[in-house]
Amino acid sequence: MVTIQPEDGRAIYNPEYYVMRHLSAFVQKGAKRVELSGNWCVNALGFVNPDGGTVLVLQNSHEEKKSLKLTLADGAKVELVMAPESFHTLCF
Repeated sequence: MVTIQPEDGRAIYNPEYYVMRHLSAFVQKGAKRVELSGNWCVNALGFVNPDGGTVLVLQNSHEEKKSLKLTLADGAKVELVMAPESFHTLCF
């Protein structure tokens, strides 16, 4: 998850580091993973925490910004513009 450059000892944080950082910060112990559907489900993870909150961790792996429209289980709609090559966490 972290690469140390042998030349100068500099740490490079790889994308996996950021995924784990998002998951460990927002997904609680005992959370249940939920199935997602739609075009973005390959680049998304969803969880329901024991406190009833929902967490979505999303990745935009493209080199350009992308828009994402979500419809939640209760029918609420959410629209998000994701920066290029970025991770996002949404908590409901």
